[in-house]
Amino acid sequence: MRTGRHLGALVLAAGYSSRMGQFKPLLPFGSSTVIGNVIESLRAAGIDDITAVVGHRANELQPLLEDLRVHCVLNPVYGQGMYSSVVAGFRSLPRRVEACFLLPGDMPGVQPDTIRMIAEDYAINRASITYPVLGGRRGHPPLISRALFPAILSTEGAGGLRAVLAGYDSAARNVEVGDQGIHWDLDTPEQYSELSARRPSKELALPGVPYAPIDTGKGNGS
Repeated sequence: MRTGRHLGALVLAAGYSSRMGQFKPLLPFGSSTVIGNVIESLRAAGIDDITAVVGHRANELQPLLEDLRVHCVLNPVYGQGMYSSVVAGFRSLPRRVEACFLLPGDMPGVQPDTIRMIAEDYAINRASITYPVLGGRRGHPPLISRALFPAILSTEGAGGLRAVLAGYDSAARNVEVGDQGIHWDLDTPEQYSELSARRPSKELALPGVPYAPIDTGKGNGS
């Protein structure tokens, strides 16, 4: 993928996984792990500059991510919620990154083609935010331009990232995709069992697996 710009990705993997009851990033998924599939999708789409924000059980997760050539950033205050990880991640991005995908570490169903489509749209339009959309609903990962980094870093996070990005909605673009994975996250054992048994594909419908909205920042992370 050649967009003429340097794109990065932030993967959020610092949370407690409290609703799952097990540590989501390291759960088996296909021939890899949940977070391994997330990284694989980004790499397959041509995104090599990947940063993962870690916190809970970082000592277990970090070696695996480093083996995958992923830069790790420790969020020491991950217990304050997901927005603290968003800030830690954006603060760590090198200046070469012009725009950054933001993808929770519990969304292994996002397809590489979706990421490529967003990147290609950005190459043409240079929108402040570019969202994948399916069925009229936005999903993950949004691609966020560096122009918005100061706003993300300067807010206290009331309302989470969704509230920050809403202030720039007039400068956003929606890219229609055929990928239901943009709406799938793994919060509960039931969701994990269903999605693991019926591996994601662009054509596969998963009734009962809920839409994953852009983070509100009120939880404790992915």
